[in-house]
Amino acid sequence: MQLPGHARSLVRASRPNPRVRAATVDQGAPLYTKFSQPVYSLATGGPSPSLNLVTYASPVAIQPDRLFALGLYLGTVSHANMKAQRRGVLQVLQTQHAPLFGLLGKTSARDVDKHAAVEEAGFRLAQRYGVMTLEDAACVLELVVVSDFMPCGDHDVVLCRVAGFENLCVDPRVLYTDELRRTGFLPS
Repeated sequence: MQLPGHARSLVRASRPNPRVRAATVDQGAPLYTKFSQPVYSLATGGPSPSLNLVTYASPVAIQPDRLFALGLYLGTVSHANMKAQRRGVLQVLQTQHAPLFGLLGKTSARDVDKHAAVEEAGFRLAQRYGVMTLEDAACVLELVVVSDFMPCGDHDVVLCRVAGFENLCVDPRVLYTDELRRTGFLPS
């Protein structure tokens, strides 16, 4: 079938230009691992409230409900809290939160009181949707688990309905993974 106004023509492949050198492509990891994405933190309640980085978070539906898919690292307090409470608050971090990367992503709430450590680092917390969140997050999304926890290797994937949200900044400076790579928090 041919679309109106779209004449078919043969396109001849061009020969490689010998003066242009091909760049070396990193084969150590799939290309998608290098895509820049917003950096999220999940705030959870329960007997051991926690703040944790979430590397794998993606909006997956808008209608009839807004849904997010989250990858929750096994064995973390945040994973246990989400499984028990079936709710949490996803926070979109801003550039000023980059120094919290190690605390939120490389330590366990079993070993460190993350709320106290965040405040010791000069950041303030605010209660939103029943849990403590970073006061100056760009946006917060109240999430309610609507699926089973699906085993995916070292993570479980879960679908969550966005039950509420607050955009907290007029002009947010969202933290992206490219910024974390550029500043040495993530490998290039």
